[in-house]
Formats: sequence, C-alpha cells, structure tokens
Amino acid sequence: MNDNLKFMVALVLALVLDGVDFVGGFIPILGDVIDMFGIIILFSLIGVYALIGVAEFVPLVDFLPLFVGSVIAWKMDVLGRRGKGGW
Repeated sequence: MNDNLKFMVALVLALVLDGVDFVGGFIPILGDVIDMFGIIILFSLIGVYALIGVAEFVPLVDFLPLFVGSVIAWKMDVLGRRGKGGW
C-alpha cells in the first residue's frame, strides 16, 4: 500500500475514532476499548505515531483530536523524509 492510500485510510479511521470519542466518549469502558482497537489498527498503518493515541486514556484529553494529529504528524514526517516539505 503506498503512502497516499495509507494516509487516506488512516485519516478516515482517525476522523471516525475522534468523532466517536467526542460524541460517545461519555461511555468510559466502551470508548477505551474502541480507542485500543483504533491504536492497534492505526499502528499497522502509520507505525509508532499511532502511540500518540495512548493519551486518549487520560480523562478530558480524549476529547482532543489526537488520532487525526497522529496521522498528520506521520504524513509530515513522510514528506520531510522525501524532501517535499514537512515541519
């Protein structure tokens, strides 16, 4: 799978995960289980950047779009390594 396809799949998944956290985050155990599976799936797509999602287990931090941030950080790193910009 090329990086652009990985980015699109990971970004859609991250948007869904962050949306579920924002809307359904009031159910603590269910939200944590979904976050755990989300981290595992994102790890297979974007590697260690998915571990930013571990912060989702901290109360009140789980409302931040950390999964989307981790996908964007990964993409910026990929672009930076290719010499196409980045941070």
